[in-house]
Amino acid sequence: MTTPQSSRMRETGEHLSMARDHLVVGIADAAQSAKRAASTLSAGAGDGLRGWVDDGRDLLAQAGAGIRRHPWAALGGAIALGVALVSVLRRR
Repeated sequence: MTTPQSSRMRETGEHLSMARDHLVVGIADAAQSAKRAASTLSAGAGDGLRGWVDDGRDLLAQAGAGIRRHPWAALGGAIALGVALVSVLRRR
């Protein structure tokens, strides 16, 4: 014999079980979405980093070419930069 109270308890348990199932599926979906977003972000960051590295290499190649064309000007610029840096650091 089923009492109204036991019937309500069983129904409440079923509702809680369904709610748990929905929650588990929702969490799994959210985790999968976060994983896809992280993968996309990682791929984009890698592309950006490769671009920066390539730009840096180009800049160094241009600087090297400029130094080879004008070695005395490059030496004078390096000395001037060193003197300026020393004077800034001494003020501290």
